[in-house]
Amino acid sequence: MKKMLLITGINDLSLPLYLTQSMQQRVTMDFYFFHEDLLDLKNKLLVNDYDYIYFGYHFRTLNKKAATDLFDIVSKTKRNAYIIDNLKTIDDIYFEDKWIQYQHFSEFMPQTQLLNSMSDADNNDYITKERISGRAEGIFFNSSELDSTQLNKYIIQDKMSIQKEYRVYVVCNKIMPEATVKSSKTLTSNVKIIGSEILSLDILKFIEKVLEQNTFDFIGLDLAITKSGPFLIEINRTCLFNGYFTQTNINLAKVLLDNLHLKNNM
Repeated sequence: MKKMLLITGINDLSLPLYLTQSMQQRVTMDFYFFHEDLLDLKNKLLVNDYDYIYFGYHFRTLNKKAATDLFDIVSKTKRNAYIIDNLKTIDDIYFEDKWIQYQHFSEFMPQTQLLNSMSDADNNDYITKERISGRAEGIFFNSSELDSTQLNKYIIQDKMSIQKEYRVYVVCNKIMPEATVKSSKTLTSNVKIIGSEILSLDILKFIEKVLEQNTFDFIGLDLAITKSGPFLIEINRTCLFNGYFTQTNINLAKVLLDNLHLKNNM
């Protein structure tokens, strides 16, 4: 039986899906949580032979130095384990930075700029986002909650008239044909999953173009559907998928593991 180490935070809502009955029949799961001592992680890696290691969402828990120290330990002591998403350096993890993503995917995304002045954040034509954020956090409609001393933390994007918003999951470059439908964040409401739909052929073709540059094993693409067509909002490498399970009864942890087995046995 394969053995997998999941490195994540204690608030990872998808964690139980790695422990379902079908997962227990396929893989032995082990866990390290970000708040634990780094020595515990090193010892764990030294005494266990893992087949897979998954580095989860850490951006609200660790600063970049702490994340780098953790990733260095994993890289140096992983032995023959495969780091899911084929992560080589800490820069691979920080691909979550929306400004970096825009450099690669600008043709698919709404017009995006670095925030240069607080007045731009108050411009109704723009929406302001933290460059590194997730879990529907770090989205601002004015400057009142911004850190004026660190404008380089933010981007502004052209505000779109969104007809529908999707979260599309891609596992080992295979698009899951059913996507969750999300409500957009507003001044008075948070993002929430409101259903699921089978993706149209046009949207699938759009995603295939985006994936020509993808190197990760498991990503969630946030798409906005507008009168002008689909736009890529952002790519999430460490995405939650408990909502997807609730809507579709498909456990993406199992889908990921099955595809990793196929990938590594080819």
